[in-house]
Amino acid sequence: MAPAPDPQSQFLQAVQLHQRGDLRRASDAYEALVAAGFRTADVASNLSAVRLQLGDVEGSERNARRALQAQPCHPNAWNHLGLALKARGAGPKAAAAFRRCVTIEPRHDMAWYNLAEVLAAAEDTPGAVEAYARAVAADPGNALALVGLVHRKQQLASWDGLDEALSRLSAAIRAGDGRVDPFALLFCCTDPGELQRAARNKAAAIEAQATALYSGAMGEGASRSRTDGRIRVGYVSANFNDHAVGTLICQLLEAHDRSRFQVHAVACLAIERVVAVAAIDDVVLSIAGQVVVEV
Repeated sequence: MAPAPDPQSQFLQAVQLHQRGDLRRASDAYEALVAAGFRTADVASNLSAVRLQLGDVEGSERNARRALQAQPCHPNAWNHLGLALKARGAGPKAAAAFRRCVTIEPRHDMAWYNLAEVLAAAEDTPGAVEAYARAVAADPGNALALVGLVHRKQQLASWDGLDEALSRLSAAIRAGDGRVDPFALLFCCTDPGELQRAARNKAAAIEAQATALYSGAMGEGASRSRTDGRIRVGYVSANFNDHAVGTLICQLLEAHDRSRFQVHAVACLAIERVVAVAAIDDVVLSIAGQVVVEV
């Protein structure tokens, strides 16, 4: 009889599933480790990340707290706790969690970025600019932070360092980086071709990620949806929540003949409540750029 795989090997297999975007199977693999007594902070932190990506905000917060019980100074667990708190609308608590993360690990660029996003949502634009800048200092290739930095600097009419940030964004666009949001360049880009390249890169990145999510994360449901004869229609947005887009799109979604179409939503941000939930077959979160998977 072949020996059973050791927990560390099982953990690495779960990580591989997670990194491939096979979220359902990754979640099951992490849960199996927990059930077998392998309750490390890294397992709980990764489980927190994958549960958030699957839309389980409560499960994400619960597992982040479990990770912190096992290891109170686990930076990624604080980052994931902050994301879960942000997803349920607890902005100040989320900011506190992100700040705890960067206190433990000052070069945690994604925690700085996530903090900046919370501060921007709270209309603390100067604070957001500082946090975006810290994210870029920690990782000059963090295109998400560069986009936020450019956008918020424009809001403040703060031109110091803006040309350098725009130059980095242009380089990222030329390199095909799909994290550069064309919206950030609308008011400062003089090259329509560059905007088009940014839009194509972004669309390709979302398509690739959504394909991975639906090929793995939906499990058996994905197979059934391919064989029941209905056409699958997907909508991608960051605003399926209490936003003008999320509200106004309801009638459009409801107009689909459900005997002929399945309606799917790929949400680019973690959301607590989907306004048009009755008109959507399923919602998949696509926020891989914000979580950090322990290896």
